[in-house]
Amino acid sequence: MMLNSSRASLCLVAVTLFILAACERTPDAPVLQELPSPAGENSFAPRLAADADGVYLSWLKALGDGQHALKFSRLDGNEWSEPRTVITGDNWFANWADTPGVRPVGDYLFAHWLVRSGPGTYHYNIHAAWSKDEGDSWSEPFILHREGRQAEHGFLSSVVLENGDLAVAWLDGRHTVTEGNTEAAGHGHHGDMSLRWARFEPGASIPGEDEEVDDRVCDCCMTAMVLEPEGPRVFYRDRSHDEIRDIASIGPLGESIQRSETVKDDGWRIAACPVNGPAALRRPGKTAVAWFSGAVEPRVQLRYRHDDSGHYSEALRIDDGGAMGRVALAALDETSLLVFWMAQRNGEAHLMGRVVDGERLSPATPLRTVAASRASGVPVALAHEGRVLLAWTGMGENRRRVMLGVVKPESQAQDAVPEHE
Repeated sequence: MMLNSSRASLCLVAVTLFILAACERTPDAPVLQELPSPAGENSFAPRLAADADGVYLSWLKALGDGQHALKFSRLDGNEWSEPRTVITGDNWFANWADTPGVRPVGDYLFAHWLVRSGPGTYHYNIHAAWSKDEGDSWSEPFILHREGRQAEHGFLSSVVLENGDLAVAWLDGRHTVTEGNTEAAGHGHHGDMSLRWARFEPGASIPGEDEEVDDRVCDCCMTAMVLEPEGPRVFYRDRSHDEIRDIASIGPLGESIQRSETVKDDGWRIAACPVNGPAALRRPGKTAVAWFSGAVEPRVQLRYRHDDSGHYSEALRIDDGGAMGRVALAALDETSLLVFWMAQRNGEAHLMGRVVDGERLSPATPLRTVAASRASGVPVALAHEGRVLLAWTGMGENRRRVMLGVVKPESQAQDAVPEHE
């Protein structure tokens, strides 16, 4: 009897240790499998968006003589549609960080792009249009903001609300210029950049709501929006009066009480815009936000904001050195997500990836070598129907081209990859 009891105890211990080891197992490293891209030569500034019917990839195409086109393609199943053109122009603000885009909003497509409005380097407006026939035709373009100042307006992010309206947030420079004084060529302006948001019914050119939500923010960092149970929330880089530029959020937008909060007190004091904004992603019961900070040492971090308390989890450091930022997020499955960023390693710049499952991290993995310059832009990622798509700007023979790939854990890397035409 004593012997059997001892054996049973040993078996129980072995099973317990096995379960604990499984719980602590490091997630598989991510692997990138490239796909043919519909974007073609001289393309850059990708964006990805999706609805239940498919994925949309949009990009800018340089046409020569200062002209650009906003183009897009739709992934339905395993095939990309023939690229379509929203609009072309010769007076655009065509930028590596402040990117235009096309996204589905119910039965409509919404497109936005940036057009110069004055003599200053950063004098440009956000133009937009709607399509109700999958991009065969577009409405008359309209300026998304209405104050008419020659100033900077850009870095738009958006989310579709539960009632089908589109919420948009952007950086707005109307306070950086004064009447009769629009000569500033850079960011050495007279006032502060602000953060605004608006809500549009599909097809409408006049917002149902337009509100300033922060009157002093960093000048040129990307914004990110998510839809939480209480309403939309926007993440952005804030700017204090003593030049601390940490990541903040505010929401629920449109409510009488909007809570502004700092995601983490990094204490990054920098007297210039780092052009490095946050990425945010909804998970069941929480929102994930990733960002770059140059405080103490360059690093990429991740936190979860919990719906029930509004509190943030402990910050996870995502990079393993040499971080340049330019972050992107995508859901891998119900419990884990993928974080992407750029980093310098051994004298080269790499597009990096890491799987995060709770507090467990896969190895930080170089996915592709990229140009360290701003010409390589910001990667974008999207989860759709069980796969994660990644788009980035590759460089070759002094030409840019939007690249595409599917990212999977290493253990699934041999699974069939869809053939795209």
